Amino acid sequence: MEIGHKLKKLREANNLSQKHVAYFLEISQKTWSNIESNKSKIGLARLSKFSQLMNYDILELFMELEIVTIEAIRDIQKNADDDKELVDKMNRQFTERLKEKDEMIALLKEKIERLNGNLK
Repeated sequence: MEIGHKLKKLREANNLSQKHVAYFLEISQKTWSNIESNKSKIGLARLSKFSQLMNYDILELFMELEIVTIEAIRDIQKNADDDKELVDKMNRQFTERLKEKDEMIALLKEKIERLNGNLK
């Protein structure tokens, strides 16, 4: 079963009209109808918003729609954890560099003040 048909089944299971879903997603009812009939694709942002309407976590929705497997979700989570570690490391390095810059500026200001004092 294609994703549009799965979205339709979820919508119907929650007793929601196409019009209600379309309004929530800020699209026309016709656009939503095209998504459900697989004439149009749904983007990640709208899929995320649809998951909110259905009270699903986005990953739960992916599993419900059989877009991704549990293994793929675990891989995504591991990659996200790895990315977070890398970002944290880069933030620490950036903070250190800013501190070094501030120290260098302070030293240069002192030198300028001493040089200005010697010129007088």
